[in-house]
Amino acid sequence: MSAPAKTRVPALVYPSETGSGFGIIRCLDGQDIFITGLNGRKAFTRFSRRFKSLLCPSPESDGDGETFIEFLLRWGEKNGPAALFIADDLASFLVSKNQARLKKFFYYPYQSDKAVLGGLDKWMMYETARQCAIPVPESILARKPEDLSQLGPEFHWPLVIKPVVSRFVIDGDSATNAYAFRKIFGYARAVRASNRAELERLTAKIFPESIEILIQEEVPGNCDRLYTYNFYVNKKNEISPGSCHRKIRQVPADFGITSVGDCVEAGVMENYTRDFVRAIDFHGMGSIEFKKDAVTGEYKLIEINPRPPHSILHATSSGCNFILAQYLDLVEGRALALTPKPGRELWFHLEGDLQYLASNCWDKKSPYYVSFFQWFGIFTGKPVVEAFLSRRDWLMNAVYVWRSLSRFLRKFVQNLILHWTGFKVSHKGMQKAKNAS
Repeated sequence: MSAPAKTRVPALVYPSETGSGFGIIRCLDGQDIFITGLNGRKAFTRFSRRFKSLLCPSPESDGDGETFIEFLLRWGEKNGPAALFIADDLASFLVSKNQARLKKFFYYPYQSDKAVLGGLDKWMMYETARQCAIPVPESILARKPEDLSQLGPEFHWPLVIKPVVSRFVIDGDSATNAYAFRKIFGYARAVRASNRAELERLTAKIFPESIEILIQEEVPGNCDRLYTYNFYVNKKNEISPGSCHRKIRQVPADFGITSVGDCVEAGVMENYTRDFVRAIDFHGMGSIEFKKDAVTGEYKLIEINPRPPHSILHATSSGCNFILAQYLDLVEGRALALTPKPGRELWFHLEGDLQYLASNCWDKKSPYYVSFFQWFGIFTGKPVVEAFLSRRDWLMNAVYVWRSLSRFLRKFVQNLILHWTGFKVSHKGMQKAKNAS
């Protein structure tokens, strides 16, 4: 990338390799803003011409995130002031907790303790939602085996188990146990228990790791009943018009991130969001996920993400550039008109959706089944916005497509062997699948 633009305050983005992080960079591109993207490892996005790529310590690289904060302080002393954009839960927690040290270098929507906990702790989210008369799934908070006794006859199987804080454990002003839940269950953000015995088996793996969990009823319906309402709250505490994103496919197929989605009308979710963010005193860019109950028709709050979502670029292509709105609001004291335009385009993540295809093209009885014809067919009706691909970044495009196709082929072959032989192939070798006949 060329030398920094002199006319506007530069931007610093972490991390730069994710759909949300690179989406932020694309949302700021073309605005005469010099962008530096941070990442904890060398990523394919470093081949982009849109920003300067820089390695930094990961927020979880030490026990309290101090190495990451010290890096930001050194960068700020040398290059600041700058607009800071964070697309990671742990990093956003650390930045707000260290705002007294960072404020003189970075423009950022720093959160109060109330907003930090209200945006990360799902149990507190649900308490707030109930106070705002927003429907939520029936849930209990569990820290030890004895807490399972709270599950009464009002709970209906299957139940979903998820960590109270998605990616770490909050301990006062510190974050510990980063990614502990995922280390137990692989990539899974949540797991499903179909009966009491399965619930006890799964929680027996969790409780020794000191992870607080939510156990809740699974809201009936497939992933196309999952909606994400994106919004921005400016420094005057005004909530912008929002953009509503609906999942069509996600990866992993049961509890995952969007691989294909569209933009729809928000309806009652807009009012729910306004009530919720006011209740926790949240500022900046965020999103709230709802699921429409297939039985009752209620829109139930699943969680809030106190940061730009994975599909942030879709909001911009649908009329709401929340990232530029944040920059103008915090840096230049100006407002940006946001006009949501539902139904214009599909949002698509090539790498993720190829993984979906490789995993779900085998069992026609599965609710997640998709044939090759069906996979291609969804893209024939509307224009498509891909998370990373664009005409400008031809070298990055080539690396990204190669990576996506190679991972697809590896996953496809692994599932082909599993389908034919009943053996699961992984980096650990070959083993008999549990559900094999």
